[in-house]
Amino acid sequence: IPLVLQDPNVDCATITFSCGQQLMPLYPMVVDMLDTATRGSSKTVNFWVYGTSLSAIGELGRQLQARGLPAYSDLDMAVKSLGCAAYYSRIRSGSDNGTRRDTKTKR
Repeated sequence: IPLVLQDPNVDCATITFSCGQQLMPLYPMVVDMLDTATRGSSKTVNFWVYGTSLSAIGELGRQLQARGLPAYSDLDMAVKSLGCAAYYSRIRSGSDNGTRRDTKTKR
């Protein structure tokens, strides 16, 4: 993860994590590892958590979010959040006048 985040061609990342009941005892270690791997990066990072158990997905998401790491159980929401972060970044940098560029054609 740190190498990917150092790549100048990478602007942001959604990290995918598959989980299940059998991995739940390892969650504290996994969250520590992911927190350490992404800490200090200037790039926007979020997590898409999926798996075979809703309770396992929810628990890992809660533990990541408790560390301030955005986690989603829905891939669409994870990707949309990166889009929002990119839009906000353009506004803050002054490279966007605050008008949103919709990709859908209005009728």
